[in-house]
Amino acid sequence: MRALLAAPGQHHSAAFQRKRNYDESSKPRGLALPPRRTTALVSQRKSDDGSVTRAVRQQQKADNDLHYDDGEEEDKTKETTSTLLDTAHAITSSWTYALAEVFVVLAILALIDCGWSGDWSRIGAATTENEAQARWLVLHLVLPAHVVTSCVTHWATEEEEKKIENAARSFAVGGLTMIKVLAQREVDKRSEREEERRPF
Repeated sequence: MRALLAAPGQHHSAAFQRKRNYDESSKPRGLALPPRRTTALVSQRKSDDGSVTRAVRQQQKADNDLHYDDGEEEDKTKETTSTLLDTAHAITSSWTYALAEVFVVLAILALIDCGWSGDWSRIGAATTENEAQARWLVLHLVLPAHVVTSCVTHWATEEEEKKIENAARSFAVGGLTMIKVLAQREVDKRSEREEERRPF
């Protein structure tokens, strides 16, 4: 009798246990993580995001510093070039530079006179060998160099009415006049650029 009464209860208990096992097995496993582990993953993600953000900010700062350094170096280069240009223009515009040009012209004329007049060897100031050397210098060194400087000066002169004048002066004087014209040309270009940048 007891066995008969106990049997339905056992059947109910077994059915309840099977249902409970089924419910537990049907639950999603991802939600069954321990809360501590989930918290650790979230904190790790936050830490990783913070590291990435920090790395991005450091890279941006490095790029800004690099651009700043490039701009600073470019400004220093422009300032140095402007200073050298002002110095060259001041030197070529001085009276001592004009005096040096006159001295070069007189030296070339003396060399030509020594090579072709024959008076220097006659009065004993030079030998015939010195006169031959003077002729060689004029024909192979002075004349080609002055032709080149004259062409460069003609090209570098901006004003059409001064091209022939400056080329003739450069042919007589040589490199000194060419340097003077080049310096003046760069100064004029810089002045034009500064005028274009000025607001109206």
